[in-house]
Amino acid sequence: MPPCGGDSRHAQPTFGEVQAATESYVPPLKSGWRVAHYYKFDEEKIPRVGLEFQNEDDVIEFYKAYAKEVGFGIRKGKAEHNHVLSSPRKVVLHPCHRKLTSAQANQIEMASHSGIPPKSSFKLMVRQVGGRENLGFIPVDYKNYNLCNWRIRSGNEIEEDNTGEDQGIMLL
Repeated sequence: MPPCGGDSRHAQPTFGEVQAATESYVPPLKSGWRVAHYYKFDEEKIPRVGLEFQNEDDVIEFYKAYAKEVGFGIRKGKAEHNHVLSSPRKVVLHPCHRKLTSAQANQIEMASHSGIPPKSSFKLMVRQVGGRENLGFIPVDYKNYNLCNWRIRSGNEIEEDNTGEDQGIMLL
């Protein structure tokens, strides 16, 4: 059975079918379809009826980890997938899986203060971690972080100029 979406003659697979596929069975695919991910999962990592969590945040983190392993991103409000799931190399590009660590943020700030162009700094960071898929964020996230810091610094400088002293304002 092909992944979600596409030819209307194929229904979306049930949980049992997906679980069977993870055991050993790879369903036949129409010509041109890409195989999504047919992994063998640890039983405790598969969502199922009856699981209990302490709070909603734990549920979201559990399902986010499952989604990353299988190859899709999550967000509230969508119940169906109408597309082929992402490959393991591309699943890190989903917004819910992108994160900028504090060490990476410090490196971005040091590069910016040192006059290193963002493109060169980003390329260096990619090489340090062994590829874009290991970095955890994309160039747009780098640019947005830099822009946010610039606005914060500019805002503080404006406050300093108007009053003659630093107001300690930090926008988040």
